[in-house]
Amino acid sequence: MFHKRVTGTGNIAVTVDPGKAFALLEVRLHLGAAGGANSFTVSVDSAEGSAYDTLLKTQDMSSATDVAFIPTRPHVFTNGDKIACAWTNASSILWGLEVIWE
Repeated sequence: MFHKRVTGTGNIAVTVDPGKAFALLEVRLHLGAAGGANSFTVSVDSAEGSAYDTLLKTQDMSSATDVAFIPTRPHVFTNGDKIACAWTNASSILWGLEVIWE
């Protein structure tokens, strides 16, 4: 099992590139305060090109402080696929992001 943990107070623009075929197990996001506006997104940046890029999760963060995206079954990806997490942090709220795969 592998983890990528990132913390900040700016926008989230985090890409996870495992460098091999992988299964996405979980994405967790915690905000230090509610009222973050905008939507947090988790998507796949496909090695096969933009025709295969897919939005996996979107969450309105206006009143949320936590997101736990846990697929019912692990999402399986090929070598070269990447997971992209994004959120526009207009209020400089402290956040912590964790992506877990195997």
